[in-house]
Amino acid sequence: MMARAIAKEAGACMISINASTISDMWFGESVKKVAGLFSLARKMAPCIIFIDEIDCFFQSRGATTDCTALTRIMNEFMIQWDGLTSNLDSAEPVVVIGATNRRRDVDLAILRRMPTTITFPLPSPPARLNILQILLKDQTLASDMDLEEIMRETEGMSGSDLREICRLVDLVDLIILVDLE
Repeated sequence: MMARAIAKEAGACMISINASTISDMWFGESVKKVAGLFSLARKMAPCIIFIDEIDCFFQSRGATTDCTALTRIMNEFMIQWDGLTSNLDSAEPVVVIGATNRRRDVDLAILRRMPTTITFPLPSPPARLNILQILLKDQTLASDMDLEEIMRETEGMSGSDLREICRLVDLVDLIILVDLE
């Protein structure tokens, strides 16, 4: 959500990727996709390339799960990315933003290319209540459902966790309605 907000405020296009959009059964195709991604971003500039779950795609090299193909893809990504930094004076920039819950698992070479780190804390109790109210605003809630109790029971959960819980509640309600018919 933050990357979308940044793109909107900057008047930039956004390309959202994850490991599955770049990965291909054939190694050479994955490297071509990385080059194509940066070529497209340059043509669409100003543009933000958003990498969700960056730790899955750019794991620290030398880990026990080191994969030569993934390392080559990561190297191509860094080569293309370095090409962006040499063109910082451009009026049409391309910016790379990544999101992760496991920063320690991201390769140090990738982290060096990301000069700013923003850490979002877990929502406070009032923020969780507000999130629940927003997510459930269009739902008909049972009369005995107490959002403040749910807020207390969801201590330690992120906004994404709360959204998933509300989505699952929706599915359960749908299943119950179908069973009743």
